Amino acid sequence: MPMASNTDEKKPADASEGRQAQDREAHLQQMLVDTLESISDAFFALDDDLVVTYWNQAAERSLGRTADEVIGKPLFEAFPEARGSVFENRYREAVRTRRPLMFETYFEVPPYQNWYEVRVYPRPNGISVYFLVTTERKRAELALRESEERLRLISEAIPGVLYQFRLASDGSVDFPYVSRGVYDIFGVSAEAVMADGEVLMRLVHEADRQTVETTISESARKMSPYHLEHRIRRPDGEVRWVKAGSIPKPEEDGGILWNGVIIDITDRKAAEERLRESEARNTALIRNIHAAVVVHDADTRITDINPQALDLMGLTEDQALGRVSRDPNWAFLRADGERMAPESYPANQVLTTGGPLRDMITGIRRPDHGDVIWVLVNADPVKNAGGDIQQVIVTFVDITERKRAEEALERRILALTLPLDESDSIRFGDLFNIEDIQRLQDEFANATGVASIITDTDGTPITEPSNFCRLCRDIIRRAEKGRINCFKSDAVIGRFRMDGPSIQPCLSGGLWDAGAAISVGGRHIANWLIGQVRDDTQTEAKIREYAHEIGVDEEEAVAAFREVPAMSRERFDRVARALFTLADQLSTTAYQNVQQARFITERKRAEEERARLEEQFHQSQKLESIGRLAGGVAHDLNNLLSPILGYSEMLLADAVGRDPRRDSLTAIVTAGKRARDLVRQLLAFGRKQTLKVEPVDLNGLLKHFHRLLRRTIREDIVIHMDLDRTLPPIQGDAGQLEQVVMNLAVNAQDAMPDGGELTIETSAAVLDEAYAAHHEGVTPGPYVMLAVSDTGCGMDAETREHIFEPFFTTKEKHKGTGLGLATIYGIVKQHAGHIWIYSEPGAGSTFKVYLPMAGGKVFAEAEAPKPIPATDPDGTETILVVEDNQQVRELTITILQREGYRVLSAHSGESALIELNRHEGPVHLLLTDVVMPDMNGRELFDKISSTHPHMKVLYMSGYTDNVIAHSGVLDADIGFIQKPFTVTGLAAKVREVLD
Repeated sequence: MPMASNTDEKKPADASEGRQAQDREAHLQQMLVDTLESISDAFFALDDDLVVTYWNQAAERSLGRTADEVIGKPLFEAFPEARGSVFENRYREAVRTRRPLMFETYFEVPPYQNWYEVRVYPRPNGISVYFLVTTERKRAELALRESEERLRLISEAIPGVLYQFRLASDGSVDFPYVSRGVYDIFGVSAEAVMADGEVLMRLVHEADRQTVETTISESARKMSPYHLEHRIRRPDGEVRWVKAGSIPKPEEDGGILWNGVIIDITDRKAAEERLRESEARNTALIRNIHAAVVVHDADTRITDINPQALDLMGLTEDQALGRVSRDPNWAFLRADGERMAPESYPANQVLTTGGPLRDMITGIRRPDHGDVIWVLVNADPVKNAGGDIQQVIVTFVDITERKRAEEALERRILALTLPLDESDSIRFGDLFNIEDIQRLQDEFANATGVASIITDTDGTPITEPSNFCRLCRDIIRRAEKGRINCFKSDAVIGRFRMDGPSIQPCLSGGLWDAGAAISVGGRHIANWLIGQVRDDTQTEAKIREYAHEIGVDEEEAVAAFREVPAMSRERFDRVARALFTLADQLSTTAYQNVQQARFITERKRAEEERARLEEQFHQSQKLESIGRLAGGVAHDLNNLLSPILGYSEMLLADAVGRDPRRDSLTAIVTAGKRARDLVRQLLAFGRKQTLKVEPVDLNGLLKHFHRLLRRTIREDIVIHMDLDRTLPPIQGDAGQLEQVVMNLAVNAQDAMPDGGELTIETSAAVLDEAYAAHHEGVTPGPYVMLAVSDTGCGMDAETREHIFEPFFTTKEKHKGTGLGLATIYGIVKQHAGHIWIYSEPGAGSTFKVYLPMAGGKVFAEAEAPKPIPATDPDGTETILVVEDNQQVRELTITILQREGYRVLSAHSGESALIELNRHEGPVHLLLTDVVMPDMNGRELFDKISSTHPHMKVLYMSGYTDNVIAHSGVLDADIGFIQKPFTVTGLAAKVREVLD
């Protein structure tokens, strides 16, 4: 039984050891579980069928499934979105091969879009998987690689050299890094430079080496960046320019590291040198060219000007350089003599259109003498590679003499009138020497700037064309259909007319043409044609369409059309009228030639008559020359006297009390006025009308004239007379004054085709120094005012500007000569008076005539002027002034500020409302014009009074107060002051309304 005994003795010991082994295994297993739960990597275990047997907390966090949800289930049943993926394939591979493996992949199925690093280890009956999310690390690695790649590409692509240059504490130098571009510039490889730090320094040009070393030393001493341009000499001997820039950085061992870049600027230096040479050549060319040249930049500022331009314009170089083309001090004139708008200035036109300007005629008023020179202008843009305008080059030549000759020719031609008789049939060539006629035609064309030709009545040319444009000469007339159309058009335009020239677009190219018939004894024998000018009505589209019609190249026709000279219709009309008169003269000459041939016995009488006419013509020329001289002298003296009188009178007004300057200022003003009177005598020299001057009772004249006026003016017009009973007599010619009233009344009647009211008023008036300062030609003193007002259609600003010019009329053709108001103007000026118009469209018109009182200061010998009394400013209120005329507004502000008032100002009703809303504090008085373009004074006050009930109003207007009341714009008892007002009159009226 020993076996049994021994066996029995060992059983307790074996059981104890088994329990201990189990405890150790459980402890180790718990340690393993604790370890797996504490690691940051996701960990899970799978059996050979990929069923989950373990799932740690990191796996729960990373993969979003708890252990209870996945343990005991096939992995790809718990994660069906990963079935068939690289994960399943690699796990089955590990089970099959029993070899560990590691892989990295990106899973793109939501919500698991991440990079994953996976390590798989085989174990008995399964595999263990470590699952790490590496997205952030992967992004950092990719960013680093991309950054390194970008830096490499930039380094290789940059047009230059990127480098690091180190100066060690022991004085040695080296290049830790140099990009491969160093070979292209220096001719040495990057490897050679990084192997020997002195290579690049040895290539610095000997003339620049000291500068380079000094610059680097300064950068090291101050630890500041450096930028340097210098030359290098490559190993092959070629010299190049480089630009180096670098930033220093201290190192821990005491050395300095520069990071920098070097670029090749050889081409730029060569371009700069070429530019300097070009600019020098251009400057020399501009300085020595015969024509005047002005160079503008893209902002129209003058950057260069040659001596010829300075001489023509009367400027110094300091005065011209830097000025802009829109400078209001320029005074360019259009070809018709009117002031040119700034947008029409040559440089501005080129900048607006982008194209060249050709053969523009303009006047320039010279500031040194005030005289006008006429120039022919061409302007061209200078563009960069992108097509943007960098400069505008304006060239011009002096054509003043040609302009004067042209105007004199017009005057002489228009002055000639001769009667015509009947005659027998005869050909044009039988009456004239064609060579003489050709010269006359050429001179006319050159003087007027138009094309010209003389043809038979059927359009067949007799003379060679003068000044024909390329469009007509080389394109249209070379096409058979175009030439036929030209001949037809010539025959139509030159048709026989007794009342004036034919003016119309030609039937061929559509350009403006005109023609006049040449006849003998009433028989049409030839046509004198002019034209080939264009205006805005002729478009490129029409030319292109006509070119297609007659079978010529459309683009060539459009290009030639752009070369056709432009001319205003008004200017062309004047030239056509001159042509008509000259054609009449040729007709008369033709008749005289026929008469001479047939009636030889009358030759002597004809020669005597011609001699008499020539003598009259020469006498007329002589008087014209003297009148021009007198006018020129008067013009220059007035330019000098205006500032002398203006400034001295303002100084005299300020010289109050016993100011020692008063006597001197009084002497200056007195001498200035005497000089002004002398100027008037010079201007009066050319006047032919003789006045019978005597004291005239203007009221009595108007009462006597009323019956005639009533019979003359239509019955649907009501005539009002408002005459000042205390009116003093005036000095004048009664007959001429009756003509003034009649012409003004008839003019008013024409403005009221549907009837209306005509008001004639008289009153005494005083035009003071302040008014005279703002109205050229007015002498301060007492006057009698005659006002003629209507309720008609009124006039706009442009019409008012030209209303007194001879031959200017707004009436239909053949219904007015345009001389009525010009005659009034001349009569008033001969009476030493002044005429003034106030009108707005739809608001009627008022003509005011100021005539000097009999025995008043205007006709008396010049006296010492009395200064404007300097009153003590006593106004404390705030006044809002609303006036659309700038000069009147500025004068009003000056007067009120002298009286002590605080003044706000506006140029329209809308701007007045804005100014009032912006102002803080009370406004005591609205001083407003009655008739303004956008909102009248009454409407403005109605809008303001609702929010400012205590504000008072004073209206001012060029219309008389009776007209204002009758028209319904204002009530008769409203505060009102009539323009023009005096300084004291305005001050007193303002005080009256405020008090």
